[in-house]
Amino acid sequence: MSKTYGNLVNGQWAVSKTDRTFAVSNPAHKHETIAHFQSSDASDVGSAIDAAADAVPLWSRTNN
Repeated sequence: MSKTYGNLVNGQWAVSKTDRTFAVSNPAHKHETIAHFQSSDASDVGSAIDAAADAVPLWSRTNN
């Protein structure tokens, strides 16, 4: 059985708003599914961009 991965947004793993996933196959064994990933849409991307923009002020105050 393969693992299903979420989108990491704002430090949390999230299911895409489409509630769909896509399979990724092992290139050496095309019949073998190695994982499922979120089939994200524009609203998922927007949420990630918003979370990143909100994080900039705190992130910019960190030291290297």
